Amino acid sequence: MNRSLLTLVAVALLSTAARAQEHHWGYEAKNGPEHWGAEAPACKTGTHQSPIDLKTAGKEAAKVSKALPALQLKGWGKTSGKLVNNGHTFQVNFGENSTATAEFGQGVFKLAQFHFHALSEHKLNGKHSPMEVHFVHKQGDKLAVVGILLDDGGAANAAFKPVFDGFGKATKEKDGVEIPVDLSKLAPRKLRYFTYPGSLTTPPCSEGVHWMVLGEKEHLSKAQVAAFNKAFPHGNSRPVQGLHGRSVEVTQ
Repeated sequence: MNRSLLTLVAVALLSTAARAQEHHWGYEAKNGPEHWGAEAPACKTGTHQSPIDLKTAGKEAAKVSKALPALQLKGWGKTSGKLVNNGHTFQVNFGENSTATAEFGQGVFKLAQFHFHALSEHKLNGKHSPMEVHFVHKQGDKLAVVGILLDDGGAANAAFKPVFDGFGKATKEKDGVEIPVDLSKLAPRKLRYFTYPGSLTTPPCSEGVHWMVLGEKEHLSKAQVAAFNKAFPHGNSRPVQGLHGRSVEVTQ
């Protein structure tokens, strides 16, 4: 192969790589949420999308329901998980032997992982929290996500400390770095929740996800929030989506 042909091949390969990178979803201007629909149509055309603005007053206020079952987080104790940086967030994955589950009247959903967003993806009465954590549970091919809004200020959250302390190592460990996790201390005591039918908040934005966002917030220190934002300076939250006729309920 002559030199000119090699040059053409090299240019073509670079061009292909650049196009692939350009179309890879993210949160920057070139590949942010407004572009996701090009590769994942549901992100643009779906009518049951997440996140949303959770409201307690007005026409779109959540309806208080006595019929909603209590949310029970069972098996949430001391365990370990694999902390990874997947390029979009820090995520803690749990193996098949994990016994942590969420139960809310629709069977048992097993905890698969939890991850973070900043700013919060869900709003509460039109306002973001500095961060949000999503606990993703599975039951076969069904998904149920428990979201907790995270405020900042005050002392560091000791329960989340092992996770945040592992951020530096997670950027270097392809398969994740094992960290201790005390799940029992990650969620607030009161499990009052907003619920609605929604979707994944990242491509492919698949719908059919059962969302439960807790009404009581947890907290982080400003330093903990800053550590996450340093790793993801462009943020990693999708804008709120329209309800499109969906109703939101909240437990008493």
